Amino acid sequence: MARISLVLFSARWANLCSRFGISPDDDVFRLYYEELSSLLSDEEFGRASQKVITHNRFFPTVPDFVDAVRENPKEIATKEWDVIVEAAKNGKRPSISEMGRKALANIGGRIVIDQADPIHELPHLRRQYLDAFLTLHNSEQKGNHLQLPGGNHETN
Repeated sequence: MARISLVLFSARWANLCSRFGISPDDDVFRLYYEELSSLLSDEEFGRASQKVITHNRFFPTVPDFVDAVRENPKEIATKEWDVIVEAAKNGKRPSISEMGRKALANIGGRIVIDQADPIHELPHLRRQYLDAFLTLHNSEQKGNHLQLPGGNHETN
């Protein structure tokens, strides 16, 4: 089921072809349309095509479009780490993703954050959290549901 309107896609496709000086055939058009329609909405495709037109040096791949509108997993992990630390300072439960909860559990749970020295231990725990989050993200992308070393600690 296509989520990108054919009218929008055709218009943006013409802009892309003009910008990069290519004239791909109908098969390439169909391939990109089918792939991108299964991954992006009209709004996302509009933003992505603007970004790749202004930032790419070569004709974009399907992942280039997706990456243009989706947050990088390291950025997500970093934002969630900040939420975890702020919640710990205020004695509250952090509002984070399921992947964030799993990564937090992997480094020992919230109790470890609550008890960590902010100068000496938190930077090390941050690195561990980011590594765990990215490992989980990468395994999910590959379809593998990896059990991280370090156990399954409670996140409360």
